[in-house]
Amino acid sequence: MYLMLIKFSVSNFLSFKLEASLDMKPSADTEKQDTHVVVDNRGRKGPRGKKNLSGKEVSIMRFAAGFGANSSGKRNFVPAIDFARGLIVNGRHPGEPIRTGHNQPFLLDEDSIKDPSVFKFTFKYDGVYYEYEFSVDDEKVVSEQLYAATSSRKAMYFERKEQEVEIGGSIAKKGSKQY
Repeated sequence: MYLMLIKFSVSNFLSFKLEASLDMKPSADTEKQDTHVVVDNRGRKGPRGKKNLSGKEVSIMRFAAGFGANSSGKRNFVPAIDFARGLIVNGRHPGEPIRTGHNQPFLLDEDSIKDPSVFKFTFKYDGVYYEYEFSVDDEKVVSEQLYAATSSRKAMYFERKEQEVEIGGSIAKKGSKQY
């Protein structure tokens, strides 16, 4: 089993007011040389036996480079990924603030200061594509969701809004969709 990051997006965090993304899929005009891309055609059946998008041949860039104007936020991309990873892996203690110190929302706009920071991951694990997204404010996780991408639709695994959690039909036991 392996985990492959396909795309990461962040908004309202550090210098990113609007959504900024790192997308590892090559653009249509990219010359797909063996040294530049990994061709992945290993897939398996998704939820309820539906064919997963990963059953198709997918090209992923082997490396990425950040470029842009001076002071455009390139340096803050790695801290954004690190912050999200740390929150996912380590969680937090009840009552402990989430966005503190260097982990702050976009501060140059009054509305953004109050709005949650949003983090989105698209990744492939064990032959299945997943989309995981969460948003946090200074004190709590505002929302969180996980979907598996199939060839015909996205199958919800769970959606959480503050303390209310809905479990998707593909993993919930009959009659237990609320937690």
